[in-house]
Amino acid sequence: MKKIFLFCLPYAGGSSVIYTRWKPLLDSGIELVPLELAGRGRRINESFYENVDEAVNDLLPVVEPYLDKGQAAFFGYSMGSLIAFELIHRIREKHGQNPLHFFAAARMAPHIQRTEPPLHGMEPELFKTKIADLGGTPPQLFENSELMNLFLPLLRADFRLVETYAYAEKAEKLDCAMTVLAGKRDTMRETDVLDWRRHTTGAFTAHSFDGGHFFINDFQKEIVDILHASLGIRYSSLYA
Repeated sequence: MKKIFLFCLPYAGGSSVIYTRWKPLLDSGIELVPLELAGRGRRINESFYENVDEAVNDLLPVVEPYLDKGQAAFFGYSMGSLIAFELIHRIREKHGQNPLHFFAAARMAPHIQRTEPPLHGMEPELFKTKIADLGGTPPQLFENSELMNLFLPLLRADFRLVETYAYAEKAEKLDCAMTVLAGKRDTMRETDVLDWRRHTTGAFTAHSFDGGHFFINDFQKEIVDILHASLGIRYSSLYA
């Protein structure tokens, strides 16, 4: 069996480090490739993306060397799902390749327009309140002014990227299996999540978790089990 390269993209304000906890859980046939976005982690000194296209242009050369070495799968979380979706389409347009599987988590389908007022232009205190309401950000972070001064510009830039995204109809649907994952207590409507099925001709599966927007923090093993089953791997090397 060819090696599977699992490219993982983070949520707004997140970095590739959120996926490192998966490494000991993943089967040896899957190579984890967390994609680091500009402006965070080891790329903290680089400028933020202005839009999704900039992110795709930046990440495409990182992914391309892997395409002839094995099979590709993509996992995106919230903002990462949106970037992954456009990146997969760019790969298809340029190389004629579809991934083995696309996992879209904590994100409504890309063609559905947001109805909430945009957050990225709010004044700082209101923006912080809205971010705190979303959950997922440690309370200690809000109490540390130095860390907040570093974190808020990144988060604001990421929200701008998501909130200014304008879906453009694709010439063709993706031709790959797709799995969507969502928290039962997230604010998204179930129908908006399930509408991802419109974007592929392949098999479509949906999973829900007893959590909010950041269910990834509490259900790591369950998510990895879904990855294994979806990618045709019966047992994780950890439990074999």
